[in-house]
Amino acid sequence: MSLSRSLRIVQALLAFLLCVGLLAAAPSQAEPYQVANVPNPRAHGPGHVANPDRVLSEPVQRDLDAMLARLERDTGVQVAVVAVRQIDAATEVDFAQGLFDHWRIGQHGHDNGLLILLVTDRHVVRLHTGYGLEATLPDLICRQIQEQHMLPHFKHGDFDAGMLAGVHQVVGRLRDAAQGAAPGAAADRALAQRKFLRRWAAPGLALLGLLGFVALSLGGHFKGRAAPSPMAKGMRRGRASWLAVYLVVPVALVLAAAELSTSRPLVLAATLLYGHGLLLTLDRWWRQRRLLAQRSEANDHAGAARWLMAQRVHWWLLALLFPLPMAAVALRLPAMIRHYRAHPRACVTCGGTARLLTEADEDAHLAAGQQTEEAIHSLEHDVWWCDGCHSACVLSFEGSASRFSRCRECGFKTRHQTEDRVLVAATEQATGHGERHWTCAHCAHASVEPYSIARLSSSDSAPSDGGSSTTGSWGGGSSGGGGASAHW
Repeated sequence: MSLSRSLRIVQALLAFLLCVGLLAAAPSQAEPYQVANVPNPRAHGPGHVANPDRVLSEPVQRDLDAMLARLERDTGVQVAVVAVRQIDAATEVDFAQGLFDHWRIGQHGHDNGLLILLVTDRHVVRLHTGYGLEATLPDLICRQIQEQHMLPHFKHGDFDAGMLAGVHQVVGRLRDAAQGAAPGAAADRALAQRKFLRRWAAPGLALLGLLGFVALSLGGHFKGRAAPSPMAKGMRRGRASWLAVYLVVPVALVLAAAELSTSRPLVLAATLLYGHGLLLTLDRWWRQRRLLAQRSEANDHAGAARWLMAQRVHWWLLALLFPLPMAAVALRLPAMIRHYRAHPRACVTCGGTARLLTEADEDAHLAAGQQTEEAIHSLEHDVWWCDGCHSACVLSFEGSASRFSRCRECGFKTRHQTEDRVLVAATEQATGHGERHWTCAHCAHASVEPYSIARLSSSDSAPSDGGSSTTGSWGGGSSGGGGASAHW
């Protein structure tokens, strides 16, 4: 074999090996993307750009992400950019709609989402709008942005410049619309608030009122206005009055706020309800004053004092809700309680005039257990002494310490819980049990009471996705297929 022929064979082998190496080193053709396979930029953070095939350069991708993040922060509009080489769909419209529905781009209820899809092998770019952006970015405007700012760059293979130019135009238009539509946005908010008041607030208040009425009826609240004391009985309303005050009037006020011409229906409704609550509080105060006067005429000053002492927490809560004028009422309560407790009274034995003993003098007429009750503040005792018949009358009132109960051994209100011990914890399959330890602060009698613990309820219900995609954290928007496509 000649040298020249050998050289030609070697050259051919080298060329063959070079071709094989180049083919092996070349990246394999990627499969066309399906909707579920497109990487969601929100899967691991608040991104906006999906660029798995590196159609766009990394600096441009970062610029787009920053620009769209500012837009979402300022206006709430969510824009997703997807740049891929191939898609597995009949048309880019089908693919865009499927991807939009899968990610749920845009805020729920506002549907202010936009998908910009670039598919290089089909030479197409599409702007796919949510329902809420169809007026701001109608099909004609989308087509103009594509043809005037994106396609001239795409035709020369400059996807970076084309995408930046198109997104700049989109962002500018969305910002202008957000700034120019401020009055309209306020009107939309007012309309939404009116719908909320009609559809949710008014029915909700009516339901709460009905539930409260049923609960009170079942508990015997309206049955002859039964109450543990004349004061409590006199403070209660009848069925018709209760329904009018706590159901009809609040619902009517909410519906009135929804119908009146105002830019802030919710504020108006809250103001009306607050005023209604204040009037109810004032009415309660005047009715209480009238009943206290009746108790005084009946010489039931102790009953009036007990009622006021039981209402202290109630009036302090009302003072927090309605500082003016209820704070003054709450501050006056201690003086009123002292007035009724110290009101002159007749001796129950001889009918003569009794006098209230001081704290230093009353202990001689109190049992040891009663002195313990006063020391631990479970009860307060007033001793009235008659100088005519030399008899003492003890009147008892609830103290500030509510954790004490009557001791079964000595009978005084000096029993309290010292320990609550769980012996067997409850599970989903079986009940548990424990024991409570009680001790008397007066006679030191100790007792143990067993109790059972209900089985735990099952918590294996599957979480709901709330109508949003499980592949990311977009806002839950939807699209009706608006937008436009452009080819080059």
